[in-house]
Amino acid sequence: MINRIGDDQLRHRIYQVSFKGVQKAIEEKAREHGVPVIYVNSKNSSKTCPIHSALVIYSNGSRVGRCSRGGELWHRDVVARYNLLLKARVGDGSSAPSLRGFALDGSPHAVGLDSHP
Repeated sequence: MINRIGDDQLRHRIYQVSFKGVQKAIEEKAREHGVPVIYVNSKNSSKTCPIHSALVIYSNGSRVGRCSRGGELWHRDVVARYNLLLKARVGDGSSAPSLRGFALDGSPHAVGLDSHP
């Protein structure tokens, strides 16, 4: 349906409306429960190893990649979450969740980090 709209800018605005609505609903619920809302730019968040700040190399469209420096295996979604958390913590000293309990030393743990080849 949206593909039938010829104006690129209008099509983009219609497409974005649903995302903004969900974002606002999440913000509202978070504030209701006293949870801080922190905005972090997610661009390229799954490309960098959070331990070594080195490139994570994904081959053939795989969702698991290897750190080019330390050799750890990372799932793309786990790398992105760690890096977003680190950006939120470092960005402005905000009240983002603590890193306590998250091992960023390359050791395997429950969230999907695997340091074994």
